[in-house]
Amino acid sequence: MGADPVAPIAVESSPIQGGTADTTDLFAVGIVQTEDIENDMVAYCTGVALAPNLVATARHCVAELSSPTIDCGTSTFGALYPVSDVVVTTSAVIDPHELKNTTIFNTVSTIIVPTGANQTAVCGNDIALLILNESLQLPQYVLPTISPPMTDSQYETIVTAIGYGVDTPTDTTGESAGTRRIKENVSLQCIPDDPNPSEAALDCYSPDPAPADMYLSTSEFMSGDSTCEGDSGSGAFEQSNFNNGKWVAFGVLSRGGTSSDGTTCVQPIYSRFDAWASLLIGAAKQAASLGGYPLPAWAEDSSTSTSTVTTTSPDAGAGSSSGGASTLGEGDAGGSAGSSGGSTATSTGGSSGSGPPASAPCDAAGDCLSVTSSTPHESAGCSVAMPPSPARPWPGSALALGAGLVGMGLGRRRRRKR
Repeated sequence: MGADPVAPIAVESSPIQGGTADTTDLFAVGIVQTEDIENDMVAYCTGVALAPNLVATARHCVAELSSPTIDCGTSTFGALYPVSDVVVTTSAVIDPHELKNTTIFNTVSTIIVPTGANQTAVCGNDIALLILNESLQLPQYVLPTISPPMTDSQYETIVTAIGYGVDTPTDTTGESAGTRRIKENVSLQCIPDDPNPSEAALDCYSPDPAPADMYLSTSEFMSGDSTCEGDSGSGAFEQSNFNNGKWVAFGVLSRGGTSSDGTTCVQPIYSRFDAWASLLIGAAKQAASLGGYPLPAWAEDSSTSTSTVTTTSPDAGAGSSSGGASTLGEGDAGGSAGSSGGSTATSTGGSSGSGPPASAPCDAAGDCLSVTSSTPHESAGCSVAMPPSPARPWPGSALALGAGLVGMGLGRRRRRKR
């Protein structure tokens, strides 16, 4: 008798639009979330290898959401997925039939996310750190821009995007997802409250934050069109360093939108690394201790103050706590002290990390303005509903918001494996 046909597996994901296949940049890793694998469904995301056993990604790649389409005023994160439902690979092409192959996929021991009282909102808090059970053996790892921050004059405002998402929003089956792609020389479009005079045109919060503060917080930035569904958690790599063979990243992809005709992924929004310094440093210290290697130079920050964090047991949802608490530094963004808060990790042991952004998402009062759309659309990262009619353009070189961007959505796309 012939072998039984392999059961089809549907895939959710988000890729680089207009990019080319990338077989060499192993520091841009693929992430597969298998929570729904019993229904032949898996979800793709992308991550950034910061250290041998430490990967940064988007929080919505490893946590439940209150709704599939995100409104910045109302949408929140729910429980974390079990660590057993998340795997990581450096393979250029993800094969969902090989998920149990530990020579291809690395399992996760710990997930670290922000858990401050004001850090459950999706917009502005979409970052997670994964500690792996086995180290990734790479010649070089990614340097996150923490100190100096991404607005420092040494950095260009041009980036490279690398991810495993689809290459067009018209790919409704996700057939193009799962292949690592790269697109270079993508210009940044908005850096809220950018203090660098030479980048004044990028400060979409000046002289008035509205309407930009309805769509991104001061802990985020926006680039030019490049990423699509499945690229969630991918890095924005500073171009001049990339050209010189050094991997320096400004942050990880949170969300994006599609053009009014549905043919182009537009306005990707990233979570800034320099807004979550202590979260990253705390995770790096824990990862280095578990991995038995020296602490990365970027994480050697002794000036950070302390705050209490909580830990959760394996497979427990975010917010429940058990075991002892440890202390790590509070984060800051834009040079301002952040509000207190910690991080929750799912692991067999304790975990730690903290680092809220300097200000609450969307406005100084900690509230986001709710904007609805008659036709919300899924796209890279989490989503925010956009206005159905044209809005006032952002100052400087930032793009106008309005009918050209009808909505943002989850960075996942389903497809059936043949």
